[in-house]
Amino acid sequence: MRLTLHSDEQGALLLPPGSVTPRTRILVEGEADQLVMRSDAHSGPASSSAVDDDKYDPETAAAKIQWLESWMDNLPPSPPVPLHALHRDSMYD
Repeated sequence: MRLTLHSDEQGALLLPPGSVTPRTRILVEGEADQLVMRSDAHSGPASSSAVDDDKYDPETAAAKIQWLESWMDNLPPSPPVPLHALHRDSMYD
């Protein structure tokens, strides 16, 4: 599939309607003197891969919080840190 992209007055690239499905990730790579944009076939739409943009997705953020809380609940019990170990005089011993 070959698309022609146009830019608006601010230089933003405009994609023709229907050329990309919602929430599809596009990989942008520099090859020689060209900028190549490819659909990220490995992630698919709405994937939960480790991409920075996911942290702003409310569904992904809620799932991460739920996973973290579950992980913390399943940690083995450990003894508390004694208060004298937190005193500033003993921190550099």
